[in-house]
Formats: sequence, structure tokens, C-alpha cells
Amino acid sequence: MARTCSIEPCGGKVHAKGWCQKHHKRWWKYGDPLKTTTAPLDLTMQERFERVGWDVTESDCWEWRGGRSERGYGQFRAPGRSWVAPRASHYIYIGPIPEGLVVLHECDNPPCVNPAHLRAGTTADNSDDKVSKGRQAKGEDVNTNKLAAEHVFEIRRQIAEGRRTSTLAKSFGVSPSAISDIKAGRTWAWLHQNHQDSVAA
Repeated sequence: MARTCSIEPCGGKVHAKGWCQKHHKRWWKYGDPLKTTTAPLDLTMQERFERVGWDVTESDCWEWRGGRSERGYGQFRAPGRSWVAPRASHYIYIGPIPEGLVVLHECDNPPCVNPAHLRAGTTADNSDDKVSKGRQAKGEDVNTNKLAAEHVFEIRRQIAEGRRTSTLAKSFGVSPSAISDIKAGRTWAWLHQNHQDSVAA
């Protein structure tokens, strides 16, 4: 039996979040599935943005009340265009984002739209920021990685003993370039002896 919308007495078929398509769309646009007021056509982008609104946290993040993506970023619609909410906030309160740049969160909080927590930067800046804050996936946390920490220690030991790269690659089921990268410190460079001790414990 199909589930029905949790908003009484709607009775419509559930579309998402326990609501029918109509109520879900209202939540996505206004942050409230019961809100029925249509925004006047003459509202500015800022007025539309503030109409959806946000909740202020203890860390002064402005957490978007409207719809969010699966990754937690707010979604905002203005006439003729859909925006990621932090990008819209930057555009409204700071200014246009130069072509090719992305909006970075100083607070690392995806739903935050506080312009004081936002800055424009490159994708490389974003990657560097992740690394500096330890948020990047590394080692065994990388989904495509075939090696674990103990394998890397063993590979390093055998490299020190003079074992050939091609032989190690075959033994561990990886490419010769993966072994070369470990040998040169291009990958797994963060892994040190103290980590080996904890793995062995």
C-alpha cells in the first residue's frame, strides 16, 4: 500500500521526506511544507533569499532553512536560475563570484550561508583547505585504494631490502607506478613508524 503525505488531511502519495510532491516543493522553496504564500514577482533576489531564511547557531553559522542537497548544501531558486545557497549568499552580500572560482566555507558547515564564513577561491584552494584541516580522504579511506597501512609498511621494508618494483606490484596486486609512488613518497607519505606501532598493537 502506497504511503500518504504526513500533512493532514492531504492524503497525497509520498514523494520525499514523508510529504507529497506539493508539500515537498513548498519546503524546498520556503523551508516550510505548509507555506503557501507565493513570493511577489517584484521581490529582489536578496528579499527572496531572506524570505526563506536561516537559523543562527552558537558558532554564528546561518543554517539554511530551505531545501538542501544530499551533501547538505542549501538550494535556492530565484527567477530564471537555481543557486547553491552559499553561492547565492556570496553573490548577494559580498558580490559576484569571479569566473572559474568556487565558494569556500571557512566554517566547514555546508548549510551555512553566513557571508562572513564564505570566500571565493579556486578548486585547488578548496583541496589545500581540506588537507590543512585533515578533511581529505587518505590511505585506506580512499574507496579505490587496494592497500592498507600494514601493506605499505611491508612494501617499504621490501623496497629497503632491494626487492624489484615489478615483483612487489605483482605480489600486492597493484600497478608498478603505485609501488614507485610509495617509494618516492608521493603517496602514503603521511604514514610513519608511530602509526605502524598502533597497527601492530
